[in-house]
Amino acid sequence: WKLDGSRNGSILRFLGDAGLLKEGKILRDLDMAQVNLSGAYLLAANLSWVNLRYADLSNAYLRYAHLSSANLSDAILKNANLSEVDLSWANLSKTNLEGTNLSDANLYQSSLNYANLKNANLSKADLQNANLSRANLQNTSLFKARLYEASLENADLRNANLEEASLGEAWLAKANLKGANLKNARYDQKTKWPDNFDPKKAGAVYEEWEEEEE
Repeated sequence: WKLDGSRNGSILRFLGDAGLLKEGKILRDLDMAQVNLSGAYLLAANLSWVNLRYADLSNAYLRYAHLSSANLSDAILKNANLSEVDLSWANLSKTNLEGTNLSDANLYQSSLNYANLKNANLSKADLQNANLSRANLQNTSLFKARLYEASLENADLRNANLEEASLGEAWLAKANLKGANLKNARYDQKTKWPDNFDPKKAGAVYEEWEEEEE
């Protein structure tokens, strides 16, 4: 079911402030495309499977929220707090996540192709099997991020921090790694690097890979 964007925003702000979104089962499959929730307080909100395409969630507080399988494509989440959020299987294609805090977030199998993650914090995030092709990751922190089998083809990783990141079987073909910090990042024989890129020279460490248990 669907409500107009302005009414949805008012309703969700009220529910969020009252802490009534934590169960959230009634919101499954709700269409909230283009809703304005900028600055909204949605701590631990359950918005799984909700359509938030083109929604404005800039500066929103969504820590611990459940957004698995949600559609956030083309949404604005600039400077939002998404720390420890569940975004597994979510659609974040072309989403603006500039400056967003995604530390410790679960982004397993999420779609982040063409997303703007410039200056975002993805430290210790789970990005296994995620699609980050052509994403803007300039100056982004991926410290200790899990990128097993992630696609980073054509991604812009200039000056990104990949220190101690897990890159087993990751696909980095044609990625821009100029100035990126790869100190102690782990990779294996199936990791695909850009042509003529020397991961050892960049500080990465080769090892036989075993998928990490969650």
